[in-house]
Amino acid sequence: MAKTDPETPDLAEQIAQLRADMARIAETLVGLGQTFRTTLSDNLGALPSQNGQGPVEATLAQITDQARRNPAEALAVAAGLGLLLGLWVGRR
Repeated sequence: MAKTDPETPDLAEQIAQLRADMARIAETLVGLGQTFRTTLSDNLGALPSQNGQGPVEATLAQITDQARRNPAEALAVAAGLGLLLGLWVGRR
């Protein structure tokens, strides 16, 4: 008969907590993605040409500036996208 490890319930609780944490992270990334999409679509239509740049170049410069101002947010978005892409590719 197999012995019951006293740490097994703790491990199950930790796994449940990790799943809950990952769900909250996914929700946060979805919100960031929606905000980014809205901002990008608003800016693409509203940006005037700056220094001979078209709207795409101006938006790219704005995104780069935003990433420099908030590197943690940019890293979180990149990590989340990488995680989702990895999960998606891993299921194929």
